[in-house]
Amino acid sequence: MSFTNPEILYALPAVLIPLVIHLFNFRRYKKFYFSNISLLRDISIETKRQSRVKHLIVMLLRMLAVLALIFAFAGPRFGKEQGEPKNDKIINAIYIDNSFSMQAGDLNGRVFDRAVMLARRLVKNSSKDAVFVVLDNDKKNGLRKLNKDEALSFIDNATINLMPAGIPSVMDEFSRFASLNKDYLLKAYLFSDFQKSAFLADQIHADSIAEWNFINLFNQETANVFIDTCFIKSPVLLPNTIEKVFVGIKNASANNIHGLGIKLFIDGENKSISNVDLEAKDEKVVEMQFNTAGGGWKNARLEIEDYPITFDNTMYFTFKVSNKINVLAINPQQENKYLKAFYNSDSIFDFSQTDYKSIDYQNLNTNKLIIVNGLDNLSSGLINKLKDYAGQGGNLMLIPPSDDNVESFNNMLAKLKMGKISGPFVAETRVKGIKLVNSIFENAIAEIPENADLPVVFKQFAYEDDFKSKTESLLSLLNGDDLLLKKNMGNGIVYLLNISLDDSFSNFARHQLFIPMMYGAAIEGESVSSLYEIVGRPTEVEVVINQQALNSDDDNVFALKPAKGDFSFIPYQEKSGNKVYLSFDKLPGEAGVFSLQVNNGEDKSSGLPRIAFNYNRNESLMDFYSAASVGKLLEKAGVANFRLMEFQDASTNEVINSGQNESRQWRVFIIFALLFLMVEILILRFWP
Repeated sequence: MSFTNPEILYALPAVLIPLVIHLFNFRRYKKFYFSNISLLRDISIETKRQSRVKHLIVMLLRMLAVLALIFAFAGPRFGKEQGEPKNDKIINAIYIDNSFSMQAGDLNGRVFDRAVMLARRLVKNSSKDAVFVVLDNDKKNGLRKLNKDEALSFIDNATINLMPAGIPSVMDEFSRFASLNKDYLLKAYLFSDFQKSAFLADQIHADSIAEWNFINLFNQETANVFIDTCFIKSPVLLPNTIEKVFVGIKNASANNIHGLGIKLFIDGENKSISNVDLEAKDEKVVEMQFNTAGGGWKNARLEIEDYPITFDNTMYFTFKVSNKINVLAINPQQENKYLKAFYNSDSIFDFSQTDYKSIDYQNLNTNKLIIVNGLDNLSSGLINKLKDYAGQGGNLMLIPPSDDNVESFNNMLAKLKMGKISGPFVAETRVKGIKLVNSIFENAIAEIPENADLPVVFKQFAYEDDFKSKTESLLSLLNGDDLLLKKNMGNGIVYLLNISLDDSFSNFARHQLFIPMMYGAAIEGESVSSLYEIVGRPTEVEVVINQQALNSDDDNVFALKPAKGDFSFIPYQEKSGNKVYLSFDKLPGEAGVFSLQVNNGEDKSSGLPRIAFNYNRNESLMDFYSAASVGKLLEKAGVANFRLMEFQDASTNEVINSGQNESRQWRVFIIFALLFLMVEILILRFWP
């Protein structure tokens, strides 16, 4: 037999108190006066013997009662339970779910406040030398042993956290801690509403080391309406135009919603208001119009009103309003009618054409796309200029000449390390494959019909040498050759077409497929990309930096600063030319719009990008496991020692009892103590 409170055994000498009292009473004599004692002499010897036996029995019963009470308070434990360590050292591991769903509640307060109250009561009613480890979704404290005061301080400072840790991951951390501290018995107490998005069954691992107590705090709030997503279909936004943002709204409740107001703010001004009706468990996409106003980056947010879950009522996003996109075509002599017809038909483009003798070399970099169309006399100076242009972030489209004079064109390809071409050769073929997952075609073509009328090719050039080195095929022909290749060149992109735009080669320039190809090549790098990122989700963001905002050296450091607040943080970053790759994980710690700053200074131009972050919508669905369902999942996963408790109010008795270290065998000694006292009373009452 062992004891959880062995210090109580120092009270064992108290067992002698009844003995001392009885010995003292035996030495006391009382005088009684009788007129005639002749009758008493016959029974005096017998009465004295019976009285002594009675007193001895009463004394023994009282000593046994005191002994039973001491053992009861010492916490007796007979033998060892399965899986229990050989010693009696215990660590109480406490997890408080402080995710967004825990901010819901009722008239009795938030579910999170109940969890804090229960955890605090559990710690407060523990012994002074109890040992704890406490975790919440932040995990900032780590698995560090805490005393009673430290555990109470940690619990008191807990607040709602933006990132749900996931109960399986918390269990894994507790299990690892238990395996590293085998001299202790780890008793874990998990206070949570057990939202399904944070308690994934396939992530629960078997455990037979720790002793688990799952306290399911009933969350009666299942109604929630939230902004799920937003997107803009237009690939490029121009100044002072009317555009649309599409807003995804979800009703996760069992009630119909009428007249839900949606507000759109751009740079702090309310630009649009809309209303939507939602049936129970319904979702809709709402169109909201806005004026893009002037050029540059814009801060935007969408808002609705819904309580008590509020973290998903706002969605932040950013977008860039571009000025006109400059496109330059360099032709042998005369203008190309197909290029002119397309680019002049769209107001987004500022299109110009020139011959190879009239090139303005000083302003080449002002163009987003340069088309080298059919040149057969490329000078070395022009080749070097075009290579530098592509390396600095420009898009370059190479179209071979219509004859076999391809020597200078091959010099260009050699400079770009794209092999060479030969021909042209007669080829009766057509376009077969279109790679839809790429920056040119993915926004223009959803799918290709089975019997689509694709361009026909009459003549083509043949690729030679290592032309496929680090290239991507976007269009392929029925004969297996590639029609359009793409290669990243420094910070820019080079496209290579293996046919001339002359009608003798193909009907491609007159085909509908010609439009998305030329459009996509021109807007590459300018199109609206992701409007926002998710807080806490590991991601990498590519941003293009205005060179005027950078120092001449390579020591530029980029930081993000929120629109509201004085703090800023520096993400992990890799620089490549005028592009910076920013990596995010746990930072930023809140939703909002962040401006990119360079060298710890204010924005030097509107060309510096802005990045929006929103909270993850996984917790927006108010769907929870019952205690019975949690039990089934734990049993299926192989968790051996666990106990489930379900609370629908602020009751704390069961939790406090579950946290006490004594075995229930103390009750046996209480029963014995009462039995001894009862026998004593019966002897004193009925023994003459």
